[in-house]
Amino acid sequence: VLLAFGWYLAGILPVLRYVEVGSMSVADRYMYWPSVGVCLVLGAAIKRGWSDAPRSGSRSAVGGAGIAITVAMIGLTFLQIQAWKNSDTVWSHVLKHNPRSAKAYTGLGQAARTEADQVKGDGDQQAAIASYERSVPLFSTAIELAPRYMDAYYNRGLARFDLEQPDQAIPDFSEVLRI
Repeated sequence: VLLAFGWYLAGILPVLRYVEVGSMSVADRYMYWPSVGVCLVLGAAIKRGWSDAPRSGSRSAVGGAGIAITVAMIGLTFLQIQAWKNSDTVWSHVLKHNPRSAKAYTGLGQAARTEADQVKGDGDQQAAIASYERSVPLFSTAIELAPRYMDAYYNRGLARFDLEQPDQAIPDFSEVLRI
């Protein structure tokens, strides 16, 4: 049990932001490692419950509880996977839980720029312009939330440049150099 608890604590530190790992300090993927510790504790509890239970209906209850927990976890996993459908769903999910995330607004803006580049490559100039235009206010919101967030200035400058607005793009690029 101590090993499982230590495993959990070591793994959860990046999620709690006491230890930064890369530029994404909060992400679902950081829960995989500490989940091993939780599973070890649950497995030990189930084993103990199974061993301590007489061979009567108590074992059926322990087994049924194990199956119910497994089915519940499968359902929760399926729901969480929906958030990872594409960049728009990931960043929208982040904003749902943290509406003041400059990174999330920048991520949505970058997704719009990527979409614009793709449709532009397919020859749909109007759709590309609409996506570039959609990205600019997202980057602007990120800048309002985090005025020194260089990625938002840089990407807003790129979007404005793609919209053939170099007079508006240059101040964004200048701000990137200043920061």
